[in-house]
Amino acid sequence: MFPPEPDRAAQRAAWLVLALTGLAALAQYVYYNLEFLQLQGRYLYPGLIPFAIAVARGLDGWRRWLLGTE
Repeated sequence: MFPPEPDRAAQRAAWLVLALTGLAALAQYVYYNLEFLQLQGRYLYPGLIPFAIAVARGLDGWRRWLLGTE
């Protein structure tokens, strides 16, 4: 009924890619704001993807904990 549990090494690699994407977006934002006087939040848009996935994963963890479906 439920799909098989995914490979833990693949999960770690995916989280590492997401973390690096978030850090790269933050580094890009800091670089552009130190180099040029363009205080614009659009440089953070690439960082929204890993942030949204982390929030969704956290909410799913709370749902599992509250419902006892771990």
